[in-house]
Amino acid sequence: MLLTAMLLFVSVLAQGAPPSQTAASVKEVTAQTRRYFDAVRRHDAVELDEIFSPDYTEVSPLGQVDKRAQVVGFYQVAARAQTGQSAELGEVTVDELAVNVYGDVAVVIAGESFKMSVAGTPVSRPMRSTLVWHRRAGVWTLVSSHHTAIRPPVAPGKTVER
Repeated sequence: MLLTAMLLFVSVLAQGAPPSQTAASVKEVTAQTRRYFDAVRRHDAVELDEIFSPDYTEVSPLGQVDKRAQVVGFYQVAARAQTGQSAELGEVTVDELAVNVYGDVAVVIAGESFKMSVAGTPVSRPMRSTLVWHRRAGVWTLVSSHHTAIRPPVAPGKTVER
């Protein structure tokens, strides 16, 4: 499905068709995106299950491709206990949000910051995400997301470890 969504997006761009931005669609997708990030913050597997399309696929910040069941499972209580994560992240702040609507498909580029405690130490993780939404029967569902961690700036003369 990720490939299908990307091909649809690329085909719309290749045709040179401008986004069919309607204020209502942009507002709906923006609300769904904020709902998604809030559910992530709360580790709310039930709400994420409602938000995700049946064929949802995620590319994690580590580059892993996870299907819907794996992602929902991660947010369930048993998965949190196995990974040692707390029930809630301290904060998820969406710093940037760009929404483009192409009929029944929308692409969102988001910049967000996750604040949490790791071994008692406060940590902030800046991320950049691409979310692909599809409107089915009038409801926007998330069909795919790709999350990338943003590295801190490299000081002049220093190298990046890989």
